[in-house]
Amino acid sequence: MPNIEVSKSKIIRLLIAAVLVSCLSSLPPCSAQSTVRPSIHKYAGGMIPQSCITEARKLQAKGKHEEIIKLMNLCLRDRPDVVALYFYRAEAYMKLKRFREALADCTAQIKLERQIYKPYEMRAQCYLALKDRKRAYRDFMQVVELKPSHAYAHEQLAKYYREEGDLKNWKREVSLAKSSKSARKADLVSSEVLTRHDHQVAELLRQANQNLARKKPGLTLEACKKLLALTDKDLAVENINKGEIYDLQAQAFQQMTLNDEAIIALNQVLKFQPWNTSAYYFRAQSYFEIGKYDECLADCDRAARGDKILSNTVAQLRAQAADRLKRRHEHR
Repeated sequence: MPNIEVSKSKIIRLLIAAVLVSCLSSLPPCSAQSTVRPSIHKYAGGMIPQSCITEARKLQAKGKHEEIIKLMNLCLRDRPDVVALYFYRAEAYMKLKRFREALADCTAQIKLERQIYKPYEMRAQCYLALKDRKRAYRDFMQVVELKPSHAYAHEQLAKYYREEGDLKNWKREVSLAKSSKSARKADLVSSEVLTRHDHQVAELLRQANQNLARKKPGLTLEACKKLLALTDKDLAVENINKGEIYDLQAQAFQQMTLNDEAIIALNQVLKFQPWNTSAYYFRAQSYFEIGKYDECLADCDRAARGDKILSNTVAQLRAQAADRLKRRHEHR
């Protein structure tokens, strides 16, 4: 009998151990869960792209390309419409020599925005790495079409024509590559350049904000006009934040009581920053001033729904708009 009891206890222990092993094996690995825990701000259940980009740049500076890919996977799950997110993931894939995955992300960028030269350049480099010269050639042709002064693209096209025995086009591309290299390289507005306090864009932004604070909206609008002209020079993913410029423009128009113009500018802000609850509130103010109370109420609701702190401020404007709308209906 004692021997039977001992064997039973052994069997029970073995069964418990098997169950524990099974449960533990079904859990995701700890490293996969703890590698990336980005502090991404959200709006209405979605991630804010700019926060994703900021985190990606921090990881990029540390050379953590695998972490960038995991981060972009999270961000793209919520915002698959943002070109820059594909750009950073493609760049990380390229650093890790995962060129086929990078190709897919470059193509995704092109589908979203066909007038940016950078994804074509990146995709061409991927094709070169995969030894697909013809596809690389087609993409470099797109690069020089969008950015004629792109020296590297002209060099690669010259190399392609030489290998094909096309001496006429080879000479032309060599000449274009040389002239592009000697040209003044001041048309690219990158995030690194914008961190310099002496850069033209940074100075214009400073002037626009300063003139707005000094109640000089006309000068603010002049600076905004120059800033928007600069953004048209390069539509790469790391371009100037147009939403910020239109926001300054809208505030200047409101100072001048040009509410129709302010609404147009705020429409642009919300095009670039659909999570911007303050923009909804300011647009509600302008709708109120021109007597569009239904639109005012709708924007008040959007502002309050997206920002509980702002809801207290919005409540007063909403009450005034509702009262005006009620009185209008009573007079009819």
